[in-house]
Amino acid sequence: MNHLLDQLENDHRRILRLMYLLNRELDKFVGLKTGKHNYDQVLEILDYIQTYPEAWHHPVEDIIFKQLLTKSNVNHPAIEELLHAHPRLEALSAQMAYVFGEYQAANMVPSPQAMRLGRQYHAEQMSHIHAERSIFSLIDKLFSNADWDEVNAKVASQLKFRDSQSIDEGYILRCESITAKHAFTGTGLH
Repeated sequence: MNHLLDQLENDHRRILRLMYLLNRELDKFVGLKTGKHNYDQVLEILDYIQTYPEAWHHPVEDIIFKQLLTKSNVNHPAIEELLHAHPRLEALSAQMAYVFGEYQAANMVPSPQAMRLGRQYHAEQMSHIHAERSIFSLIDKLFSNADWDEVNAKVASQLKFRDSQSIDEGYILRCESITAKHAFTGTGLH
């Protein structure tokens, strides 16, 4: 598999662990899990999603998916839906961070509407990741070296900060720090 697809798949594994942890925290707010709910944990997860995946992961996928749209015999509406989902998910991340930040500042338990937003956010993120993962093998089969050269050139020109390996390592370590404290998410099951 191409190194960019490997990186994206590794990102998906990390984000899935974060989504499981987020779901666990949401369950604590309504008493479905034991323990005290932790706004800091929820907001840290949302901040991670807003900084790394939205700054690198989604833009790289956008470049790859647009290249995939140049191929015949692919499901163009499905690929376009994945592309259109990125801005919607990013807006939902911002809304979640705002709403849960307000509840934290007020020292209140989230309303039923806020919890529905949290569940919707979790479900949409999970569904989106699984949809993307299902087409990575197709991309790997269909892309030629020329396709990857074009993708790599676009990534290099559009995402200048990507040249720094330490940025990747910093975000990987941050995600591991968030998830390592928890038995389920610290196992690397995904």
